[in-house]
Amino acid sequence: MPEPDADKAAAFDQSLLKVPFAQWSEDQKEAWVHSVALEQRDLRARRRAVLRMLEWRGIEPTPVLRTRLDFCGSKELLLTWLTRASVASTAAEVIGRD
Repeated sequence: MPEPDADKAAAFDQSLLKVPFAQWSEDQKEAWVHSVALEQRDLRARRRAVLRMLEWRGIEPTPVLRTRLDFCGSKELLLTWLTRASVASTAAEVIGRD
């Protein structure tokens, strides 16, 4: 799959979400696909960063942590977990307060 084009993703107008998808132009549909792809790529990168930080610090991620990471769709929460992973003693401390 080719890299999502940031310009196309930026062209997506959020106000289109109020209009039925069938009424969108092909360019609008393509811009929406690109914006979703960029969002998903960013979330995957943040999830990997948390795991890599723990790995680098010699901390084994728990199954619970891995599951929470897999299903987390919040960039802010993933950043919080990454920050915690940089100082945590255990994997449970990364997600323990949420």
